[in-house]
Amino acid sequence: MPLNPSSTPLTNFALLSFDVYGTLIDWERGASKALLSSAPIAALPSTHPLKDPAAILHALESSQRHIQSARPQTQYIDLLAEAYIALCTEHEISHPEVSAAGRAFAGSVGDWPAYPDTLDAMVRLKKYYKLVALTNSCPTTLGASLSSPVAFVGRPVFDATYTAAMIGAYKPNPRVFEFLLEKSKDDFGVKKWQVLHVARSLFHDHVTTGKTGIESVWVDRGGVTGGDSKDAEEANFGWEVKTLEELADLVDKEFAEEGR
Repeated sequence: MPLNPSSTPLTNFALLSFDVYGTLIDWERGASKALLSSAPIAALPSTHPLKDPAAILHALESSQRHIQSARPQTQYIDLLAEAYIALCTEHEISHPEVSAAGRAFAGSVGDWPAYPDTLDAMVRLKKYYKLVALTNSCPTTLGASLSSPVAFVGRPVFDATYTAAMIGAYKPNPRVFEFLLEKSKDDFGVKKWQVLHVARSLFHDHVTTGKTGIESVWVDRGGVTGGDSKDAEEANFGWEVKTLEELADLVDKEFAEEGR
């Protein structure tokens, strides 16, 4: 795994950008629960491959990536519904409620829970940095998470939110990170060297940040999605933590050592 420890003090950064689904929100837990409980999937025999949470998450991620690449203007809520239908089509799942189940799955985002450490860690980090969401999402889905009682519970943790819908592209497209740098400068007067990106996905985030020279933190939440062995070889990051709480601990320590 290409951890290249950064020599940059964490106190040098002025803005943290965050992937949301996978890093702050436990999308694997939320999405797999919604998928497996949907009528077309629930009706499958217990021996069907898609009854396995890891298998259905891989199938969903594959469908999502195809749509994100082929039609990057697609709103995330529509993309989720289309990915669900594509998953069913690919696996020859014939059920009268496939389309309705796809829409219901897209509407389940607000039920996807935040990781237990997310909110407290974000509050701690907000003492030192501007916090920005950089997410493969859209206002409808992100809004559902921001107001959700199992996610951000309406707390104003972000100073700005930059979505795929706003940018017209999905990560890992470099345009997303170019947009981040442009808006960080315009909105907050923050330069590239003052931006630190925080994310779990090697494929969506750390391959591109490594190539574009944006410093980053890998939050290794575990799980079954977010990159394969090729992505692991190409990704590049300066810090590795298991939780957001661990990152907040590192930040607190460095600021305390500097008496700040």
